[in-house]
Amino acid sequence: MITQKQKIELKEIIGSKHIQKLQNYFMQRGIKNRYQESYSLEYISLIFNGKVTNKKVEDAIFDYVPYIMQKRATVNEERADLLANAKKQASHAS
Repeated sequence: MITQKQKIELKEIIGSKHIQKLQNYFMQRGIKNRYQESYSLEYISLIFNGKVTNKKVEDAIFDYVPYIMQKRATVNEERADLLANAKKQASHAS
């Protein structure tokens, strides 16, 4: 079960619309319920808020953390490269 403290930390990491982001991640990864249907926003929210226990969904939520951190790191690297290249071009142009 996700604790109150974990919930707060997860919200800080994932950011706004965290339940929707998790549902999208589940769909990308093919994480479905026993009827092979996508998990609803409501059900993910119940688990995220610690009201219902589901090990499969809880594990997927915690698997999302390194995924989102890697994604952010990649975006930050791309932005840094873009700015470095723009600086070079600007210094050569002057």
